[in-house]
Amino acid sequence: MPLDEALARSRALWSVAADAWDREGDLIAASTRSVTDAVLEAAALRPGMRVLDVAGGTGDPGSRIAEAVGPGGRVVSTDLTPAMLAGARRRLGTRAVGLVASAAEALAVRSGAFDAVVSRFGVMLFGDPAAGVREMLRAARPGAPVVAAVWGTPEANPYLALPIRESARVGGIPPADPDAPGVFRLAGSGKLAALFTAAGARDVREERRRFTMEAPIPLDGFWPFLLRLAAPQRAAVGSLPADVQARLARAVTEAVAPFFASGAMRFPAEMVVVRGVGH
Repeated sequence: MPLDEALARSRALWSVAADAWDREGDLIAASTRSVTDAVLEAAALRPGMRVLDVAGGTGDPGSRIAEAVGPGGRVVSTDLTPAMLAGARRRLGTRAVGLVASAAEALAVRSGAFDAVVSRFGVMLFGDPAAGVREMLRAARPGAPVVAAVWGTPEANPYLALPIRESARVGGIPPADPDAPGVFRLAGSGKLAALFTAAGARDVREERRRFTMEAPIPLDGFWPFLLRLAAPQRAAVGSLPADVQARLARAVTEAVAPFFASGAMRFPAEMVVVRGVGH
């Protein structure tokens, strides 16, 4: 698919989901807090830094970055979807964070303008991940850290893998093309690091980290919650006949039930974090 077409499709899908990401922002932030912590740690943020957050969505982790750099720092958060940035404006409140509607593949920022560039769960959804990583490096000053986090392997992430599996089994929804935007696109060992190296980053290192996704979501609320957030999945499920949708909902709920033994969501998970240095 041509890049312009892929970006237009992605923008349309995520525009539909933007309100849900805004409403569910606190739950999303809680369940992915470990990933945000890992990204901020790898970027070594400190007061006064200028930081670019690429594919920042509805304001998390932008709000955490703003806290880390303090009033003397500067944060710019970009997203492909203006509707996501509308949610970010509400979430960020009075925090001084610049919001820029921009595709990652052509960031509307000056070259070398930032002391750190980060992207949490963004690169695997870019229309052209290689171009996006090159742009992230372009935006970083020489020697600045550039950090990205993506999902690890399906086997280590039942939060997403089980619904995908049941969607294929019950609903006939095929898994995403491994080369198309998708949650596990860069899960393979060395894939994300290779993009950094090819883009010219120095001192590239990749780390896999296990963490726990937990949030006060009950078992019967999980599938509706996930569908509200997962724009491509929601579109595919919405095209199914009503009776198949109902069977799929029961199948997903049964598959994930072991991860709600405490009465709330608690999944084991895995992230891949890559750090490089701007050239």
